Amino acid sequence: MAFDISPWAGWLRLPPERLAPLAQELRALEAPPEALHILERLLHEADDPAPLASALAEESVQRALARLAYAAPFLLRLLMRRPAALGQGLLDDLPGDGALRPFRDYCAPAECPTLDEAALMAVLRRWKYDNLLRITARDLLGLQDTARTCRQMSDLADALIRVAYRYAFAIQVRRRGLPRQAGGGPAPGLVVGMGKLGGQELNYASDVDLIFVNGGSGPLSAPILADAPPIDPDEPPEAHWSRWAALAAGVRGDTPGSSSDEFHNQVVRYFTRLLAQKTEEGIGFRVDTDLRPMGRSGHLSPSIALVEDYYVTHGREWERTAMIKARPVEGNMALWERLAETLRPFVYRRYLDFGALEGVALIKHDINRQHGAGQARNLKLGRGGIRENEFFVQAQQLLHGGRRPALQVTNHARAVEELMAGDLLPQADGRAHLADYWCLRTRENRLQMVDEAQVQELPQDAGERLRVFHDFAPDFARRLPAAEAALAQARERVAERFAGLVRGTGEENYPQSDVWQAALRERLGEAPAQAALQRVNSLMTSLMRTRMGERCVFKLSRLLTLPALYRQGTAAGFPRWLEFAEQIGNRNAIYSLIEANPSIVDWIDLIFREGGVQARQLIRHPEFLESFLSLTGSGAGGPLPLLQGVLAQARDEEEFILELQMTKSQLVIQILMTYLHDPGSHEHRRLLSELADATITVCARHAWNTLVERLGLPEGAGADGAIGDFAVLAMGKLGSREMHFNSDLDLVFLYARDGKTSAGRSHYEFYTKLAQKLDSLLTSQTQFGRLYELDHRLRPFGAKGVLVPNLSAYLNFLGSEAEVWNFQALTRLRHLAGSAGLGQALLAATARAWRGRPRKRREVVAAVRHMLLRLVREHSQGVDTDQVLPLKYAVGGMIGFEFLRQCQFLVAQLDAPPGALPQPSPGLATAGAPHREASSDGDDAAAAARWTRPQEHEMITNLLPMYLDLSDLDERLALHVEHFAHRATAEMFDKLEAVRARWRFDEIRAVMRRMELGVLAAFDVLEAP
Repeated sequence: MAFDISPWAGWLRLPPERLAPLAQELRALEAPPEALHILERLLHEADDPAPLASALAEESVQRALARLAYAAPFLLRLLMRRPAALGQGLLDDLPGDGALRPFRDYCAPAECPTLDEAALMAVLRRWKYDNLLRITARDLLGLQDTARTCRQMSDLADALIRVAYRYAFAIQVRRRGLPRQAGGGPAPGLVVGMGKLGGQELNYASDVDLIFVNGGSGPLSAPILADAPPIDPDEPPEAHWSRWAALAAGVRGDTPGSSSDEFHNQVVRYFTRLLAQKTEEGIGFRVDTDLRPMGRSGHLSPSIALVEDYYVTHGREWERTAMIKARPVEGNMALWERLAETLRPFVYRRYLDFGALEGVALIKHDINRQHGAGQARNLKLGRGGIRENEFFVQAQQLLHGGRRPALQVTNHARAVEELMAGDLLPQADGRAHLADYWCLRTRENRLQMVDEAQVQELPQDAGERLRVFHDFAPDFARRLPAAEAALAQARERVAERFAGLVRGTGEENYPQSDVWQAALRERLGEAPAQAALQRVNSLMTSLMRTRMGERCVFKLSRLLTLPALYRQGTAAGFPRWLEFAEQIGNRNAIYSLIEANPSIVDWIDLIFREGGVQARQLIRHPEFLESFLSLTGSGAGGPLPLLQGVLAQARDEEEFILELQMTKSQLVIQILMTYLHDPGSHEHRRLLSELADATITVCARHAWNTLVERLGLPEGAGADGAIGDFAVLAMGKLGSREMHFNSDLDLVFLYARDGKTSAGRSHYEFYTKLAQKLDSLLTSQTQFGRLYELDHRLRPFGAKGVLVPNLSAYLNFLGSEAEVWNFQALTRLRHLAGSAGLGQALLAATARAWRGRPRKRREVVAAVRHMLLRLVREHSQGVDTDQVLPLKYAVGGMIGFEFLRQCQFLVAQLDAPPGALPQPSPGLATAGAPHREASSDGDDAAAAARWTRPQEHEMITNLLPMYLDLSDLDERLALHVEHFAHRATAEMFDKLEAVRARWRFDEIRAVMRRMELGVLAAFDVLEAP
């Protein structure tokens, strides 16, 4: 449409060429009649054209007016009420930083509480729309992106909320009295921003979703007629509400029959009117309080106690998703801290919350059902719309946020960044997802700019679609199809991502009851199935009375149809599956985790059938399933970094122990899977030993920190926090890195020298209490059991001796008191935690002490053999060896070979040249085992062989396979037999499939007889000169 700019130039008393930018913009828009009409009226409404002409001297103002008239005409219609504002700098310096115009320019803070209601509403709306005009102009000119626009809309809403709430509170105090805390100070409520306001990404014409909470104070004071504190939205809430303290201090008496609950409800009603009522100046913000507990039927401003109880007891899945966005905007920040502590575990679960995926999918399903699944034109609720883009991110925040606090953020873009940073979302996918999000949000904003209407549907009219998509460059009508196609492609990508995330969730295709009942009868047989059906039906009946119970029944029904549940093994899996289901109860997230990861069913089934007593931890704690997916304790650093993270994040000792025991239990289940898949590799023994090392290391660190704080820092210990002059050494199976699932810990504690701590306490007291603290941490009992059982009998001074000797006392003991059996125990000594230098000093001193006292080969062999026979005799009393195989305490059992091997090592040390083997090796006790670790000086087994006579070496090497076979059998039986005492019966072989598949009772008896003959013969060879 052709138009002539000259009449406008004449009215403004400007040459036409001065309005060239305005004319250029209007031509690019093809001079839409509505925009021309609005601009003409605006220019002619001004009483004095001179200030207006001065404002139009800036090219950005001309371009902005043209684009505003076309894309946001409602703003210029509002401006017609006071066109002189343009000449007063309203659109000046648009290319600048774009900061909001301050509230102080519209109302002095001290004057604000004194305004009447109409005056305040006028001020708020004028301030809002002046800022909105600038925000919109900068957006349409391309001076800021949609993200900045949404953030500024949120900041503007925050400010209006603060002013309106503070004013409403002051009015109610004047009318009703002041709500007070127990100490007499003011008790303001709390305003929580939800939705896009909470995420600081408010769209252009959005309402503000708010939840109000009050602190539940007692009766109100008498009404306060004194001037209320100044109201300035730039003043932080803490500062503003502290001003009320002085007023509260001078007030005496209560208002009879007053209620703080009703006070706060009235504040919310008044606040809502101040913001949401439409006047000639427009609207502040529409206010939506429906997200509050119990929705529209609940109190407008419920007490904090009611809110906490509601979310803990009745909180629903959609409310968890909504609460991701909760952010304090105004009021009592201490109240927010309390509420946040309640909300955090409600929103973010400690386990991988696969129920969140289903929950989000069902919310979207409900939206589709209510609004129609197609909604092709709806940018927010339709397929591939803003809601699916947001749900894709929020579902993953709920899924992982409990264990990754960085995801506990309210802002959508920030959440995507954290998902990428945590390697939960590929960088390319995350950037594409954000690009698609802002593409959708841009179109939504442009839709709402036309008339400040809360609309999300793309218009059917081609001219209106042109307005929404226009990029303000000439000839855009030809490019409109390409712009619409780009939006459609973005929506398709969003839809595909969301569908991929939630695929397989929902309630479709769950089996009817007759299907799973038939599966039980077919797999179990009629009689066992009848008992099982009664148990399952009882469980399902109880579940249906609980929150989320119906979903759990659906999923349990489908689970019961899977063949894996009915497999037979060493133990029947199905009874344990039933126990497992009973423990799951109505924890829908665990069923969702199983459905999202179908392969996990086979893992669980293997543990239930073959995991023996170790399976009980998983049955008691179904939440451990997430450990299959999230924990990695066998990486380059082993489990230590993971357990160090537990220590670093724990807020107190109770939480540390609980989290440590839980994490350790989960890692044991992972190691159990390694064992069950390949029991012959012995890899699990190394992993169990690594886990024990890491557990002791972090417990020692915590004990050290605790004792230093209480008793001071010992002399010689560095200020860097390292554990100084104290060492923990391992013996037994931990020392040789051969831990079994039921192994206890044989530990030795040592400190360097006597002295004083910085608090004047003796080193003896400090280090004794340090060892006692470490013992206590390792043996503390919680719902996850104990970390470990400890055995101090092998330590040099015995179980009743000094718990923590110093190095000097230890050396004296080794040099003058130690018997051969003491050195036997030390053949598997290994430094584990604390001062490595101190540990190495003890290892070297042990080797020197053994060589330093004159001993003959015959005496050493006789002493070891005597101790072996004594132990065998003590443990054989009352045992019928015809019916029972003593796998451990027999000359032909494990201890016979271990004593023989230790004896071989000790006599080899007598013959070795000085310096050949400077310290006992932790691995030499079971040389030949694939998991034995060489020392830093090379392969100790090869070195020992050089000082071992060929016949000895050959005999022991021939016995090794038999020993390993007995050790494997003993470990397998310990897995399946409660309180196993290393004694095997024929009944165990017959009953246990995993045992029967590899071993026979009579064959093991024959092996033990051959072992006995071989061990005794080898002792004779060792004894010979």
